[in-house]
Amino acid sequence: MTVRTHTLQAIVSLCIVVQIGCSRNYNGTWLQNTKDRRAIGQHQQFAAEREATRIRGEAANRIRIKPVHFESPDHVPSVTLANLQPMAGVVAPPQTLVTVSSKPGNRSKRFLYGQLEENHQGMASPMDGTASLRKVTFATEGADFDPAVDSTGKWIVYASTQHRNTADLYVKAVDGTTLRQLTDDPANDATPVFSPDGKWIAYASDRSGNWDIYLVSIDGGASRQITLSPNNDIHPSFSPDGKKIVFCTHGSRSGQWELVVIDLENSATPRFIGHGLFPRWSPTDNRIVYQRAREKSSRYFGIWILDYIDGEGLHPTQIAASANAAAISPNWSSDGRNIVFCTIIDPDSDLQEGTPLQSDIWLVNVDGSGRTNLTRSRFTNLQPSWSPDGMIYFVSNRGQGGMENVWAIGTERAVQAVHTNRESPTFPEVRATAEVPTQ
Repeated sequence: MTVRTHTLQAIVSLCIVVQIGCSRNYNGTWLQNTKDRRAIGQHQQFAAEREATRIRGEAANRIRIKPVHFESPDHVPSVTLANLQPMAGVVAPPQTLVTVSSKPGNRSKRFLYGQLEENHQGMASPMDGTASLRKVTFATEGADFDPAVDSTGKWIVYASTQHRNTADLYVKAVDGTTLRQLTDDPANDATPVFSPDGKWIAYASDRSGNWDIYLVSIDGGASRQITLSPNNDIHPSFSPDGKKIVFCTHGSRSGQWELVVIDLENSATPRFIGHGLFPRWSPTDNRIVYQRAREKSSRYFGIWILDYIDGEGLHPTQIAASANAAAISPNWSSDGRNIVFCTIIDPDSDLQEGTPLQSDIWLVNVDGSGRTNLTRSRFTNLQPSWSPDGMIYFVSNRGQGGMENVWAIGTERAVQAVHTNRESPTFPEVRATAEVPTQ
């Protein structure tokens, strides 16, 4: 969400800024091999070159166009994502990148890793590269982020700082240009989600001094506060019957992000179901997908699924992970058969960068097979939300000036690849290139 550090002093005072949710009893066993180390080194070189390009653009105070030519695939910065399957037969053509000296809206990345950070200028390109890609929101100041689509696929709700420094919620038709402001509070409202019947939106807000969960009618009006605790509660998601909400809270005792379920008719009795971040309830049953770090205070998250049975979180199962990337922000397809998520390459290197240098969107079957990338680019592609019509809505800085807006991309070819390639063979490399067509 777009929040500067000084607007979240209440969170900082609770000393949770450097804490990341994970299971304290979980120890990762990943080790970097020679190929991983070489790939990370190549990515770091790519990051340094990108920063140098940004500095030159600012010094000139005008747009500079720099052709990028790759003599062979070996000259393209690359990274290894263990056990993730790319689109077969896709080769990145040379692209032209444009560095724009205007500064995009600042946006905190606390809700990627569970931390509060500053943002920096991004890099944008007019070369989108695929006919199935379209822009959905059009902020020219600030940023639009945290998109969620309703069960009909006709409406989208998202957070935005296009009108002031703190975030409010907006609703618009996915194919329309007009938008309606849903909340208007001096504090920050973020991570909205529709109820299954489309009549309510649950969201997180820091209007009471720390982050809590609220509920507001799709028609607007006063919000109902659902949680009231000294902890910070974010990222709600409804159960399929709309009677319960799962969210993540920063445990004051554990110092970790925890998954909690509440009954909307009895919100005073929350149920702890495990450690993790950004839970999403399946639209079809009682499975919950979330991200979980492989060790405490690590940014190397994997994607997990658990079953919610009789008030308990059972059978936690990891379905996606990587030795040199963080897998984050999972979400469900409307039929509950697939998961969409993001990868951030070398996430520790982003500790000093407000925005990840590169993040891409992947699809996977719920059993962990058929992992296929939907985007391959030099942009940040984050927070995917799967619509019933098969489109995926996500946040990207690919627009003019590096402004973060909501975009949509078709998934027909990628979903076909996911269902066909169920064995998920290990592949050698995913390249950090300009945008590659997906159809």
